Amino acid sequence: SAFVSLPVLDDLAVSLAVFGRDREGWVENVVTGDADGELRQVALRNKWLWEPADIARFTFSYEHINTSDPRGLVSSAWKGRTNAALFAPDAVVATRRGDVSNDVPGTSETKSDAFHLKAEVELGAVLVSSYSGFRKEKNRIVLDLDGSSAPLLAADFRYDQEILTQ
Repeated sequence: SAFVSLPVLDDLAVSLAVFGRDREGWVENVVTGDADGELRQVALRNKWLWEPADIARFTFSYEHINTSDPRGLVSSAWKGRTNAALFAPDAVVATRRGDVSNDVPGTSETKSDAFHLKAEVELGAVLVSSYSGFRKEKNRIVLDLDGSSAPLLAADFRYDQEILTQ
């Protein structure tokens, strides 16, 4: 993580914040031998403050977030119990805590970009404020629902959104 704030001109200042996390997976996939559930996250925020006069103040900010955090989606069949054996009797099913046997890795990804503008102007005893914002976000969630190595039941949700506020 890092943060810096600097004056650019007498009436202009800038700040930048950066955050990152990278953690290895915490469960073993007995089918692939890989560690599932790794966390990757990067966030960046840039802010500009412009005060052209004593009565006016404008703040512009941009933020970017990229997160891959499947920790809540890494799951296994409880005590090895799954209906997968009915349809795929040779399927591998994890039975120990800390092991999974998913054929589809759990995925939870979010990519987001946002812009914000705040304007404040003092008109005598009244402060007039305006807030505007735009966010574009892409999300994906994937999970194995049968808890086995067989490609029987999985879900893949994708949703994108664009939000404008005024």
